[in-house]
Amino acid sequence: MTMPLDGARLRKVHALTAELRDLQAQINHKIDTLCELTSGPGFLTTVASPTAPRSAMLGHYSPAFLHVPGPASVMQDPPSGSALSPDGRYYANHKHGLLQIVQQPMPHHAHSRYGLLIDFADFDGNFISVVCDASSLLAEMPAGAATLSITTDTAVTPAYLPTHTKVAWRVGNQWTERGLDLHANQIGVQTVDIPDFDPLRFNALDLHLLLTPQPRGSFEVRRVQMQLTVVPRPAEPAS
Repeated sequence: MTMPLDGARLRKVHALTAELRDLQAQINHKIDTLCELTSGPGFLTTVASPTAPRSAMLGHYSPAFLHVPGPASVMQDPPSGSALSPDGRYYANHKHGLLQIVQQPMPHHAHSRYGLLIDFADFDGNFISVVCDASSLLAEMPAGAATLSITTDTAVTPAYLPTHTKVAWRVGNQWTERGLDLHANQIGVQTVDIPDFDPLRFNALDLHLLLTPQPRGSFEVRRVQMQLTVVPRPAEPAS
């Protein structure tokens, strides 16, 4: 049987609850301010590449499904491999269960115009994946030493569901993958060095957002931004 709270304990509970609400309001305000400060392509230029020489060339990419309306705002049980946009696809390996993908408007201060929400129930698969084709970053880039900077903001429910992010590129028939230390329920930034970058030899550049699901939950993609910084190779002296 639950014992009633006495007056002193009840006042303490109310005081702590009010303090927690004040702290939560402060956290929400700081998150809103952070989103405003980090919106726009200039963020990664300042934070991820503060020492890039003036000769460096920069390219920016964010998947279209976060910025323009997709083929459908709601997709019910789409087959694996379904297009989210011209540069985005959804993959999963379940046989049973219900799955819904929603392209939903984001708040006005958010970095992206839309968020991508994947809800699932009675799900028997062991992965859900969103793959972004970032090969547009390769256009008009010189050969040289390259740095790829990736910013993500994703969320999962339940919060402990494992997520994994990786970037992969193909030269000829050979794929190279780099796992990224980017986790759900937080904004993460990481860089990957590609010392011998030559866009004429690259055939693909993909970013994979992967979730290990439980039978019921959700996976939300709020922000994906990539920046490619290339320092051109020095010109060979004329003979």
